[in-house]
Parts: sequence; C-alpha cells; structure tokens
Amino acid sequence: MKQSIGGYFELELNKRNLFHKDAVALNSGRNSFEYILLANKYKKAFIPLYSCDVIIQPLLKNNITYEFYTINENLEPVFDFEQLKPSECFLYTNYFGLKDNYVQHITSRFSCIIIDNAQSFFSMPQNGADSFYSTRKFFGLPDGGYSYCKKSLDIELEIDQTSIKKMGHLMKRLAFDAELGYEDFKRNEESLNDQPVKLMSQLTKKLLTNIDYETVKKRRTDNFNFLHMELGKTNKLTSLINHASIVGPLFYPYWVDNGKELRIKLQKNRIFTPVYWQNVLMISNKDTTEFDLADNMVLLPIDQRYDFSDLDYVLNLI
Repeated sequence: MKQSIGGYFELELNKRNLFHKDAVALNSGRNSFEYILLANKYKKAFIPLYSCDVIIQPLLKNNITYEFYTINENLEPVFDFEQLKPSECFLYTNYFGLKDNYVQHITSRFSCIIIDNAQSFFSMPQNGADSFYSTRKFFGLPDGGYSYCKKSLDIELEIDQTSIKKMGHLMKRLAFDAELGYEDFKRNEESLNDQPVKLMSQLTKKLLTNIDYETVKKRRTDNFNFLHMELGKTNKLTSLINHASIVGPLFYPYWVDNGKELRIKLQKNRIFTPVYWQNVLMISNKDTTEFDLADNMVLLPIDQRYDFSDLDYVLNLI
C-alpha cells in the first residue's frame, strides 16, 4: 500500500545512509549473536570469561554448550585454536575498540571465529569473519543490532514492533536529565532479555538513518586521543593503544589500581561510568586479569555529546 499523504506530522528526522547497510538488521546485539549461532548450527562455543553475562542467554536458549577461556593483560586469549572443531565456534570481544589489529590476525588464521564488535561499532568485518554489533551502546536508541554472517538463517523473521514502548528513558533524558530516566533505562535493559530473534523495528531503523556517522566517529576518536594524551602515562592499557587502528571507540578505558575508588568519586560529581562487568567478579579469582579488569576499569565517556571542555572537567576531577 502506498504511504499515506497528509494528516498530522511525524517526528522530524534527517535521512542519511546507514553505516552497516549490508548487515542483517536485527532487534538487539545479543540476538545478532544468536543469529550467527543458529545460521552456522554451532554445537559449542568458547567464550571469554571477561564478558557480559547476557552473552550466555542465546547459548542457554538454544542448548549450545559453552566453555570459558581466559585472557592476558593484552586482552588476548590464552587458548589453543588448533583444538577447534568444525561444529564449534570461538567468540572474541573487540575490547573497547582497541583490538582491530588482533582481530585481523586471528580471523586471517582461523575459521569459526565470531567477533563481538558491540564495543566497536565502526570496525568493519575482517577477513569475512562473522561479527555482530549493538547500536544502542553508541547512539540514543531503544534497541537494535547488526549481524554479518556468511550463512543466512533459513527462517522468515518477524519485524520487531516493541521499540515504541522502549523510548521512555530516551525522551526523559532529552526533556529533563539522566537521573530522571534511569529507572526507565533499567526496565528497558531488562526487557531485552530472552527476546526472540526478530528484524529491526522500523522506528529504530529510521532513527539510525538520522545519524551523522562520520561526525560521530571523528568526535569519539578525537575525544579518545585527547584523554589519552593526559592519562596514557598512568593507564595500564597504554601499550595496547595504537592510534592508527582506533576509530570511534565506545569509551576511553582507564585501567588503574584504584579504579573502583575513582569511579565512586566521579559518580559523586555526576560523571557516570558503567561497570563492565560485575558478573565477572563472581566467577573469577581475585588474582586474575579478569577480576582486576572488572574491579578497576574506569570507562570514561568520550561520545559525540561531549567536547574538550567537558573532558577537561573530567580530567581535573581525576
């Protein structure tokens, strides 16, 4: 049916090209992972101990066996890739958007690799490896994810129709402030659990066409480099930071021995830094890299909303 003409106005949005226009557009990042698992009919997955517990949901839902592996201080696996069987996959997280070079390395040598680019929206798939993305981590959106998969899932997917119900926190932050919409935000996070794999909603897709991706990418990259100039000398991740390969990252990851205390100080000054990931503290030993990362990593905001004057305020507090 032809689109209606006349009547009341809709929300005014720009119409730009999508950044991941060749990917399968789905209703969340975790469901984009599930799409890859199902399309390839994997029976077992090796997943990083240092990761969000929601990554296990698609595995449990589809009775796929999983096994944790550990990482070293370079955020790289301690793992024998030669043991992988054709029915098994290996999930690697492109941590904080810092590991594009390593992603290129492992995807050029091994098959059955899945790259979690939820923290690296602007990283493109390497060497044809399957990869997935989360849109709402980078932009003000209710849901959404992308999947690059060599195989297609052989079922017809419905279009998600629930996005309109998940806009409350976005509207409250726009009209008021972050604290007022926080409870709505938490409810939205919970609503994403155990959702069936569906195609991205029309609302989310239209909101994604409104984004100036090149401006966002440049602002995030510039802000990252600005903070690193001041904090690099005390950041335990400094040796990993190759400026040429870092494009539009999610946060500036500041790994220091007193990170937990620093996060509390910043929060008292209304600088909100997420914790990745508290579940890791429950399943890892205190003397492991994973425990230290989960306990002391400070993820400083560098996104498109902020300029150098905002970051100067953060630096002064640090």
